[in-house]
Amino acid sequence: MRLKYKNHQPGLILTTKRQIFAMLNVLY
Repeated sequence: MRLKYKNHQPGLILTTKRQIFAMLNVLY
């Protein structure tokens, strides 16, 4: 799935990564 998103729009992965890091920061 990530490969498809990379081929489609690499910017989405960066945003998702930022969201994941934000969630981790909130959890921890």
